[in-house]
Amino acid sequence: MKLLAFLSGGIDSPAAAYIMMKKHSVDMINFHNYDSNETAAKTKLIKLLDVLRSHQKTAKLLFFPFKEIQMQIVEKIDPKYRTVIYRRMMFRISGKIRGYDKFVTGEALGQVASQTLQNLYVINEASKKDVLRPLLSFDKAEIIELAKKIGTYEISISDYAECVPYSDTCTSF
Repeated sequence: MKLLAFLSGGIDSPAAAYIMMKKHSVDMINFHNYDSNETAAKTKLIKLLDVLRSHQKTAKLLFFPFKEIQMQIVEKIDPKYRTVIYRRMMFRISGKIRGYDKFVTGEALGQVASQTLQNLYVINEASKKDVLRPLLSFDKAEIIELAKKIGTYEISISDYAECVPYSDTCTSF
């Protein structure tokens, strides 16, 4: 089974990808809205990819420019619904990428308002593929502990300090 994990650069998504890498082939996708610091943001994501590739050598990272879509949503959607709509659009876009059987997210139940059971159901409705959430029942302390154990925590909490060209294991759309 081939999985596509949503990688945000935060603490949760790399931990979720790692859990699924134990048993399945996982590639990652990042939906970005870069303004001024694109290279630095990609550098952070590539550092996360490098750590995760120590667990699965073949993992790849796809970059998708999401800024225009996000701006349209901001213009038309009430702020309290935007995060759910962003996620629904990400699932719709990802569903058009061939070769993946299921999606993986770092969502944990109730960590933020968009991660209620009701909102997760609404988000799922936009996906034609199953969505795996390996961190669903974890609390934040458990996720942080896992991120520290696998070596992604310090990268995830860092600002965009270093800038290096991104590698050939990454693909822009």
